[in-house]
Amino acid sequence: MCSGDGAKDSVAMTSLDTHHRRARDAAGDTRTPEGATARGRRHSGESRPSSTSRTADRFEVDREAFLRLVDPVLVTEPSAGAVVDANPAACALFGFSIDELLTIECGEVRDLNDGRWLAAVARRDRTGAFRGELSCRRSDGSTFSAEVASSLFEVAGHTYAVISFHAVLAAAGGHLFDRTAGSDPLGNASPADLAILDLLPTPLSFLDMAELVGESPEIVRARAIALYRQLGASSRVEAITRAHSLGLLDSIGPLDD
Repeated sequence: MCSGDGAKDSVAMTSLDTHHRRARDAAGDTRTPEGATARGRRHSGESRPSSTSRTADRFEVDREAFLRLVDPVLVTEPSAGAVVDANPAACALFGFSIDELLTIECGEVRDLNDGRWLAAVARRDRTGAFRGELSCRRSDGSTFSAEVASSLFEVAGHTYAVISFHAVLAAAGGHLFDRTAGSDPLGNASPADLAILDLLPTPLSFLDMAELVGESPEIVRARAIALYRQLGASSRVEAITRAHSLGLLDSIGPLDD
C-alpha cells in the first residue's frame, strides 16, 4: 500500500514504465516506448523533437527520484498479488534484493499474524487509499511495525498500488524510539544493517562499503540512512556519536562526514 503524495505517485508511475519495458523485452519486443530514457534513444541514434527530449529527461529524473527516496517504497499489482518494483530503501528494509522482491508475493512482506492487513487492503480497495500502523515481515522472518500508507493508480488499463513505509518501529507492536530512553534503538536491526554500522566510523565511502559487503551503493546508502533515523541522528557524524554513547560502537573514528 502507499502514500497519496503526488511526487511518490509520479515516480511510481515511472517505475511502472520500467516494469512494462521489462515485460516487452522479455517477450522479445524491442520497440522503444514513448517516454523511453534519453540514454536508450542516444544509443539507437534516433532523432526526436524537443518535446520528446523533455519527456525522456523527466523520465530519467523521476526514475532517479524513485531510487533515491529515503522512505521505503514498493509498487505492487493487487490483482496478481505481486511486487513489480521497489526502491533500494525497501530492499534494505525487508532484506531482499530487487530481483527477489520481483519474484515474491505481496504477502511475504506482511506479518500474516496481523489481522489489520485484511481490513487495510479492503479499505484501500474501497476508497482508493489507506494509512495506518501495520506489522511487516523481513526476509529472515523477523517482524516490525511501521506506519504504512498506500494508494491505487492506473497505468495502461492496469491497476497498481504504491506502498510507502514511514516511522519504522523497533519491533512489532512497539513504540517509536525515544531519544532520551536508554534502550537499544537497533535491537531489531539485521546483521547486514549492523555491518554497515560497524563501517560508519571508518573513512570508507558508501561506494567503498558496497564493494566490501557485496551490495549496491544505493542499498548501502539506504541502510545507513535507516540507521541514522533509528539512532535519532541526521548525519553520519551524529549517528556515530549516538551509537558510541549507547555502547553500540567501540570506536568513534575520525568523525569526518
